[in-house]
Amino acid sequence: WLGAMAGVTSLYVAFGLFSYLAYGDATPSSITNRLPRESAVSSLVKLGVCGCLFLTFPMMMFPVFEIFEHKWPLRQLLRVRALEVPARILGRGLLVVLVTVFATLIPDFGLVISLVGALGCNAVAFILPTLFHLKVCYHKLGLVGKVRNVAIAAFGTLAMVVCTYTTVLKIERGESTH
Repeated sequence: WLGAMAGVTSLYVAFGLFSYLAYGDATPSSITNRLPRESAVSSLVKLGVCGCLFLTFPMMMFPVFEIFEHKWPLRQLLRVRALEVPARILGRGLLVVLVTVFATLIPDFGLVISLVGALGCNAVAFILPTLFHLKVCYHKLGLVGKVRNVAIAAFGTLAMVVCTYTTVLKIERGESTH
């Protein structure tokens, strides 16, 4: 368990460190922007990133859709057989449009990535796994294990708050990550 957390943290730190060492202060928000424009390999990498985003967006949105469909005011439409599919399409379409509008309102894609990373990556990498582990293994863990889980979750929460705060400030100021 500790090895997995150390591995994830090491990967994040190593990727950021090597990107910074390679490009210095000129490191763009999207590292693919530094790839040569006329290179076939660069085009393949960018195409791969686009394909990955295209294919993972529905998977990332699925839990959002599930929660939305159980909480939204028109959920009674889902109980009517004839309206179930159109209601799901309408609700999911509205959520996709909302996400798209939100993404286009922030002029710098790097800030969107920073915001998603601040909220999502910290939660997925540090906070949720430790809380799940604590919940599932609470009675098996000794004091050291419990303290370690709480410390990792606290670190993740602090990182999430600091990163979110700085990103929101950059968005408000209209700063660019280029």
